[in-house]
Amino acid sequence: GYGSYIQNEVDQFYNKYSTEDDILALYVLTRLSFALGNTGAEDGIDLPSNYNEEMVNSELIKDIGGDGYPNGSDQNKDGDNHSGYNGIIRGNILVDNGCMNLVVDDWIQQEGSEEYNTCAVKVTLESIAYQGDDIGNDWDWSSSVGGESLYVVCTALTHDTVHTINTVIMDRKVANEGEQISLDVRINAIENDVANDDEGGVDAVMKICCNSSIGPRSHTVTATVVEGSNTADLLFSYSVETTALPTTNSNANTATER
Repeated sequence: GYGSYIQNEVDQFYNKYSTEDDILALYVLTRLSFALGNTGAEDGIDLPSNYNEEMVNSELIKDIGGDGYPNGSDQNKDGDNHSGYNGIIRGNILVDNGCMNLVVDDWIQQEGSEEYNTCAVKVTLESIAYQGDDIGNDWDWSSSVGGESLYVVCTALTHDTVHTINTVIMDRKVANEGEQISLDVRINAIENDVANDDEGGVDAVMKICCNSSIGPRSHTVTATVVEGSNTADLLFSYSVETTALPTTNSNANTATER
């Protein structure tokens, strides 16, 4: 194997693997062994002391195209999206960051480097208000902020009602204290009908100052869905909090496998 090369050539080696990746599962048919990115290291072998692995099934969302629909025959399982490790971009908007946030975190946490990312940003989807015209109440919807995605299937949204969600979409270090950042926002909304579904969505950018002395801030993004001559508006309301963190040091020769 490659254990001696890992031990001698890099300071730390990180393997991000998905047990649901059906593409990597085919590896065994030609190589007669399992892909490291599919199963992780095999049981019973001696691993280099600098080898680290992490299962990232939950980081690979089912929505391959970022359009709000899960895709593929294995759409009920996170981790099957072989194209999702590096993230999903729709147009110019980052819909999902795949497992790249974990790769960055690994890099940052290694010892011996300069200060990096001293501000954490927490974005909570507080509520969805269903306004405009009433086009039905059987909805699928998704919201992503800063590459972190939340996808909800078959939920009832009642017209002229504010629905409490109160779910954290993103909570991680993204910048240094005092910096201005822009977070991509993507919303997909689908009202399910017997014949043809009604689809809508919106791309937006959430501009935030990483200042921990400022309290929670509110941002609202509206997604529009059209059915014939009727137009429904879904108002997604977010709360944003920023927190100053102790500095971390990290600088090393790193390799990442998937």
